[in-house]
Amino acid sequence: MLEDSLIIFDFLTETLRFLPENIFIFGRSIGTGPATYLASKRQKCKMLILFSPFTNLKAIVKDYVSILSVFFRDRFPNIEHIKEVKSPIFILHGKKDKIVKVEHSEQLHKAAKTKYKHLVVREEMTHNQYKLYDDLIIPLCQFLKIIQLNKNYEVRTNTRSAKKRDFR
Repeated sequence: MLEDSLIIFDFLTETLRFLPENIFIFGRSIGTGPATYLASKRQKCKMLILFSPFTNLKAIVKDYVSILSVFFRDRFPNIEHIKEVKSPIFILHGKKDKIVKVEHSEQLHKAAKTKYKHLVVREEMTHNQYKLYDDLIIPLCQFLKIIQLNKNYEVRTNTRSAKKRDFR
């Protein structure tokens, strides 16, 4: 599955000629595994968007049945892959999510090393119940606006050079 995500991305960029800088990589729940992996390998994507992500599958198994986690092979080590992502990262999680605890998103946000990263935790959102516009679209658009403003906004340090503002 991880290799498939690379093949699809390469098809989009090499065959269909999409610019990597115009591609948003989106993953929700289990889909955050391939999405995070892809963004770590194809670093020129526009943004990585993670919706109810997990640090790794072994940690989820441990949350439910701790003793069985020692026998579980982890196919999606998001906590490791996110460290390699260079694109902006937007993470959304619901505080009432009982399938994937919100702590997973907090740990991923902390582990991410990219310049632009943003974590949104919605009070009333669960794993499967959310308001598309209020919980996802509005916060994502606000983050995109902040990134764009910061990339375009320059603070003059002297007459010969300019320094870009930083957003974290």
